[in-house]
Amino acid sequence: MSPKNTRSKFLKVGLAILLLLLLFLAGIQVFLSYYLDDLVENRLTNAVSEQTLNQYQLQIDKLTLSVWNRKMELNGVSLHPTNSSSTAPKIEFDQLSISGIQFLPYLWNGSASFADVHFLNPTVRIFENSPDSLVFLKQTTDSPPNQKSTSNISLDRFIVEGGSVNLQTSDQSRSRAELHDFNLMISGVRMDSTSRFNFPYFDFESFTTSSGNFRYAFKNGLYAIESNQAEYSTTANIASLDSLKLIPQYPRYEFARKIGHQKDRISLTVGQLRLENPDIESLKSGILIADRFTIDAADLDVFHSKLVPDGPDRVKTFPHMAFKNLNFPVTVDTIAINQSEIRYSEHLPDVNRPGTVTFSNVNGMFANVTNDSTTVSEGHEITLNVSSDVMGVAKLDAHFVLPMNEEGDHTARGTLASMQAAQLNPILEPVGLIRTERGTIHSLQFLMDLKANSASGWTQLVYSDLKIAVLDSENVNSGGRKWLRSVLANLLKVKENNDKEPFRRGEISKEREETKSMFSYWWKSLSTGLKDNIGL
Repeated sequence: MSPKNTRSKFLKVGLAILLLLLLFLAGIQVFLSYYLDDLVENRLTNAVSEQTLNQYQLQIDKLTLSVWNRKMELNGVSLHPTNSSSTAPKIEFDQLSISGIQFLPYLWNGSASFADVHFLNPTVRIFENSPDSLVFLKQTTDSPPNQKSTSNISLDRFIVEGGSVNLQTSDQSRSRAELHDFNLMISGVRMDSTSRFNFPYFDFESFTTSSGNFRYAFKNGLYAIESNQAEYSTTANIASLDSLKLIPQYPRYEFARKIGHQKDRISLTVGQLRLENPDIESLKSGILIADRFTIDAADLDVFHSKLVPDGPDRVKTFPHMAFKNLNFPVTVDTIAINQSEIRYSEHLPDVNRPGTVTFSNVNGMFANVTNDSTTVSEGHEITLNVSSDVMGVAKLDAHFVLPMNEEGDHTARGTLASMQAAQLNPILEPVGLIRTERGTIHSLQFLMDLKANSASGWTQLVYSDLKIAVLDSENVNSGGRKWLRSVLANLLKVKENNDKEPFRRGEISKEREETKSMFSYWWKSLSTGLKDNIGL
């Protein structure tokens, strides 16, 4: 036989073998398509039933397994309680895709290795105050992975895309909380015998997460919280929250009537909150350590109606003392407040409109913020430097020292730039029943020592040509005034000028009303010095 014929024969044999191999592989694929898909689906559904003690059922519209492509897809997946009347959480997602499945390591030593695990449009529905939900959440958070499960798991990327969470009220009539457009990508996931029994039960190289609209309605029906977008990435190590809102659910006066007693109505919007360089390892242990927390473009509106009865006598803790007593340790080098605005309004009985004081262009800096018990015990102090424009016209600079080892004691000192006295009438007329007819405030300096029970200190108000009118509470808007009292006040009490050195100082002396806010304590303490300064 010639060499040419020999090569031709070998080529034909090779082609035949290759064809048989392809037919064999095609046959296996057909077998897998018709039988293995169903086998895997049954195994998965049975495993869910066994692991949840028949409390849950897994339903899959379609499962496709491609051994050669090392990929598995589950479409139309739902995980729901076996008992249809149960209020345990319900989970659904359009698709679960697992790619890069490594079969040999699993068969050889039980290790599971994947390229990507991708959940598309998962939806989680939870019921408020449901015993079934509470049991489910406790089991999933308190119980570490089963010791008999796969020994090691490695995953290049874990992806959640387009997720949503819905917290239903107890009667299932409405949503208590909603989160939409949740996305998560965790890279370099590893779980072994060491990590699997310690929160968060796995190690990772990096992760990125974001979410869209969020809303939570308070149980008392008075407020709701909303935000537009949240983001965090371990690469940049910055967490941000955009367009945060605290929204009262009733208008000003209806809010007061709804509660039935006096209580501040608070409306708040924040352009952005930003946390820089949080320590992830510390967070795993329940400790927040970060370099900087920034509050941008906040707008705080506080309204207090005294047209309703006093509320219950509840002692209000100073904010820095409440922070000290948190069970969650926090250490942040700096908290910055940028380009914000604060308005406080109060409406007295028998007065036909509220008074408002405005602080615009608020910029502040808290330094050395911590409630760490060791640091606090060493006499630690948080400081606050803040500036704003009072009534939008006069620059106020203030410095606060907040000792963390005292029971609320703190100090405040500051200065106020020049303004016309009449520019304070929007707060003085409805709240103080006083109108400044004329006068110029040249400057103000103050120092307040604010103890847990009382405040002391001094004010130095430099002013000239001051004249006031005492108003009739029923005619504040029309300018109605008590003529005789106004004359007597200007003749006998009010000192018209304090613009020659040595300047008079007013004495601050105020007992703290423990049921009132810290802001009220500051303002009323300062006002005692101002009144003494001008002779009232």
